[in-house]
Amino acid sequence: MKIPWAKPFINEEVVTQVLETTRSGWLSMGKQVELLENTLSQYIGRKNAVIVSNGTIALDISLDLLDIGSSDEVIVPSITYVATVTAVIRRGAQIIFVDVDPFTYNLNPIDLARKSRLAQSVLF
Repeated sequence: MKIPWAKPFINEEVVTQVLETTRSGWLSMGKQVELLENTLSQYIGRKNAVIVSNGTIALDISLDLLDIGSSDEVIVPSITYVATVTAVIRRGAQIIFVDVDPFTYNLNPIDLARKSRLAQSVLF
């Protein structure tokens, strides 16, 4: 028996909107994205919101905004997706892999302290 990882909810309204968006020629920008950004910014109480098409782009933008470059270290969990690592490589920053806790899958704080200069200066 297969257990679905994620089953989307797609009704006729969603199908209609997808068809309208596809026919507009704007798949990752355009009227629908602008509407979503405006709705989201109002919902979270911020002036702006930016919608991107995937997590890889979100990571790239985040590292750009933080001005991450070749003189920086970026802590990355040892269990991750390839985009996490490639976003750091593209900036020439040093990747610091940190083990994860086997029960929570969050960063292991002991390994984090052992491997990070910043964590060492703050924790010790």
